[in-house]
Amino acid sequence: RVETRLADDRRGITLSIGKHTIEGDFCQASWLKAVLRDIEGSEICMMSLSNARVPGGVRVDAHLMNMPLEYGPLLLDIEYGEDILESYPVSTLDHDEPWMMFSSSGRLVKEDVLDHAYLWLVLPRESRILPEHIVGLREPFDDEGIYDIAWIDLRECEEYKLAIEYGDINTEYAVQPELRSEEIR
Repeated sequence: RVETRLADDRRGITLSIGKHTIEGDFCQASWLKAVLRDIEGSEICMMSLSNARVPGGVRVDAHLMNMPLEYGPLLLDIEYGEDILESYPVSTLDHDEPWMMFSSSGRLVKEDVLDHAYLWLVLPRESRILPEHIVGLREPFDDEGIYDIAWIDLRECEEYKLAIEYGDINTEYAVQPELRSEEIR
């Protein structure tokens, strides 16, 4: 129900909260809200969720929540009043892998074996992508100049591997010989 995505304008990260039903008694005068929290439980951001009563609960409409680029782990709580009704882990940056990969349609890619022909990479500015010639575009991702976004063409990986280097971190990904394409949105 909750998916980390590259924003349509490719200038941010969003959480896609899918349309779903929550069972329960929703008779008190409170708002249904989505709250993004860090590992200590501190609120990072919050939004109200539009919903409609249905027999036995509420139907929550689909929402997109803008999410700051934060290191995880993160948790998205669906709350009603003071009660947490649902909790979802949120995929984001981590200290062992301080970058995120997205398919051309904006879906998060978490596989170790890559099978997409094209990827968007959000990565620290000092990172290196190898082989370098697969990078079709690389530009600043955020106003602070900490992260870049890069468009890469995995069809150009002769040795069927992608490497990302950042400081002491050097991660290699296998690239499938048969790559699939998605429609770019």
